[in-house]
Amino acid sequence: MTMNPHTLKPETDKRLGIVRPTFAPFEILAPRFKSSMDSGVVTNGGPQLKTFEARLSDYLSVPTLAFCNGEQALIALLMAADLKGKEVIVPSFTFVGSVHAIVIAGAIPVFAEIQSLDCPLADLSDIERKITENTGAILAVDVYGYANDYKSLEKLAKQNGLRLFIDSAPAFGSLYQGQRIGGFGDGQIFSFHATKPFNTLEGGCVCTNDTELMSRVAAIRNFGQSDQGECLYVGLNGKMSEINAIVGLAQLPSLELQLKCRRQAAARLIQGLEGIPGLNVCQPTGEQEPVWQYLPVRVDPEHYGMNRDELQHTMATANVMVRKYYSPACHLMPAYASPLQTDLKLTEELACSVLALPIYNDMSEAECDRIVALLYTLYLSGLPVVAHQGVAS
Repeated sequence: MTMNPHTLKPETDKRLGIVRPTFAPFEILAPRFKSSMDSGVVTNGGPQLKTFEARLSDYLSVPTLAFCNGEQALIALLMAADLKGKEVIVPSFTFVGSVHAIVIAGAIPVFAEIQSLDCPLADLSDIERKITENTGAILAVDVYGYANDYKSLEKLAKQNGLRLFIDSAPAFGSLYQGQRIGGFGDGQIFSFHATKPFNTLEGGCVCTNDTELMSRVAAIRNFGQSDQGECLYVGLNGKMSEINAIVGLAQLPSLELQLKCRRQAAARLIQGLEGIPGLNVCQPTGEQEPVWQYLPVRVDPEHYGMNRDELQHTMATANVMVRKYYSPACHLMPAYASPLQTDLKLTEELACSVLALPIYNDMSEAECDRIVALLYTLYLSGLPVVAHQGVAS
């Protein structure tokens, strides 16, 4: 049944940020922090990190190495694949960090189109069209925590002799065909940044069943060095600290309950938005249960009464923070703009109209209803309100 926005009576004064990180209670974390600091072992593969990596491997059912952040994890994975001078096909509709990692690893990004305005994941047919003799890999991106069609991507990569890597930065805990993601493609990464459903303040990980690839990733994480201190590869410092590992270890036991709350919040928001013309939710496709980093909504100004940017500023005056993820598209950013990238019309249209609504691990029904009621009220008014000076957008 569609929720009737007329019946909603939400709270209206509390600030709703775009994210609200959750952590284990400080009384649980504090003695663990103290014990770690008192031991003198606070980084460089300490006992907390090793335990955390083992728990991650068990949770994901795939060998896992933790990193200081998801970007370093992706860079290390692509460096380990030795893609220097090769093209890597990646969607333009993503956070620019996905593209940075390709370039830092010495490869060349080739941008792919999205499937449709309602599905923000990369289009397989467009990926296939962009494969050349110089293509070395496909980098799929699980934007908003939505899983790609991994099986079809794996088939396409295998048919063309390519590596398949997956940037699942916001998707830790998502399910694909009933299975927790992490072991698909040749390698997969996650981010544990504070903006993600599962966070360690800062952090990330690489997952792969390829033992040789993982061995190179491990060396690259530690300045390219072997366990004996010999430099084998160009490397980086990607090690996770004991403090971040402690935060993750304390958070992991409650993750499934928190993800259940996120999914319930997403369902309630989607149900409420069904009654508001001009707001179209970008939904995941196929057999999956996403973690809903955000709820992406496409704003149609002709039917809603104001455009995306006007809506963002107006919601800020009501103390509800939303973001334009991902806008502009990567191929239009100064660092990567190219006259050769002119065939991404759907990506460009979505980037100009999409708005990410907040979802939290502990989001209440009242908070969901407040967002829906605000959006409905603004639809009825049809009049954008200029944001007050100093209000964050």
